[in-house]
Amino acid sequence: MNDNGMLNLLVFSDLHMENSGSSQDTRLLTEDDEFSKSILEKISELDVNLDYVVCSGDISNKSSPVGFDVGWKFVKDVADYSRVARENLIVVPGNHDHDSRLNNSHCPKYNLQFSVDDFPFPNKVDNTHFWAWNWAHKEYEEFNLISVNSSAFHGYGDEWKHGRVPNRTADQIRDYMKSEAVRKKKFNLLVTHHHPFRMDYVDQEEDYEAIDGGEYLIEAVQNSRKGPWLIVHGHKHFPDIKYGPSRGASRPVVFSAGSLSAKLYPKIKDRTTNQFYVLSVDLDATAKNGGVTGEFRTYEWTMTSGWRLSEGNSLPERGGFGSALKSMEIIEEVAKIFENSSKRIAKDSEIKHLNSYLKHLMPEDLEVLVAEFKDEGYIADISGNEFKEIGVSNG
Repeated sequence: MNDNGMLNLLVFSDLHMENSGSSQDTRLLTEDDEFSKSILEKISELDVNLDYVVCSGDISNKSSPVGFDVGWKFVKDVADYSRVARENLIVVPGNHDHDSRLNNSHCPKYNLQFSVDDFPFPNKVDNTHFWAWNWAHKEYEEFNLISVNSSAFHGYGDEWKHGRVPNRTADQIRDYMKSEAVRKKKFNLLVTHHHPFRMDYVDQEEDYEAIDGGEYLIEAVQNSRKGPWLIVHGHKHFPDIKYGPSRGASRPVVFSAGSLSAKLYPKIKDRTTNQFYVLSVDLDATAKNGGVTGEFRTYEWTMTSGWRLSEGNSLPERGGFGSALKSMEIIEEVAKIFENSSKRIAKDSEIKHLNSYLKHLMPEDLEVLVAEFKDEGYIADISGNEFKEIGVSNG
């Protein structure tokens, strides 16, 4: 954790490494090709002290054993370039890491278990639990981690089409989290490959790839009553951040990581880019709000510009999560600026203090805020979760 109370996580997913000369599926061909070097170089230049690295699966492509070996080495290179210790590298397998259709072995997870001895954890005890029960718990100073293998049943029938976490597995996780073996931390982090809820809006059609039992799983972990949850997943290659459903006051934050290096399929290639992220959890605000609270930064790759802060719409370059504020509370503060005054544009000094209200709002919350500003007779220019200008509408 940094001195300012922020916990910084570098997040990426879906490498689809093949270790080949060319590919129709991925830009990441070898551990030392031009694209991989560009990723490591950008990460080494980040102006933030990283505490953890999170990779949510599909390190290899189409269950390639060689691709996985090389891809896993690259993931550890990312941790090295991030100056993050190996025990703070958090990773789960994806469907492409398993031999989901039994093309190369007699067991979907055989190569994953035996090709390397430090995946997904650096010690045999944690790995034995993960492969036996398809989940594992690890305690860190600031949070409890639950790693889930959502591809555990691949290789049988049509399981490769979606993720699965049986209800009995979710119950087992809940009961363990409730037990005295688990100490309450500032928050909890659940990392899995498949998305726990359907994402029909990505392809504009019914999404059958989500985790069977995903909603039950999220409800179960929340019932452990060990604090708020941040959920990180990949698989869809489409970035998003939203709140998951909750029966309590604290809603889980669900972060969908886009693909670091896959060549994006036609339905999304013009709507997003290859990306990685820095998620910064504000531990003090999380304790105050009762939900995981913080900010994110999005880095994207384009053929013309290389790696840069995002300029696209799938996820903005900066955003937040965890705010408990309502739009009207912010509008009431703005109204005070123009109260008993004929001015039409607020001074920079008058709006500077309002930025603290915006920094933890999600992108969709900001869109709602801008629309409600207009309804109330104001105009707001907002960028990077900051007010750039506020004025009174002429209407």
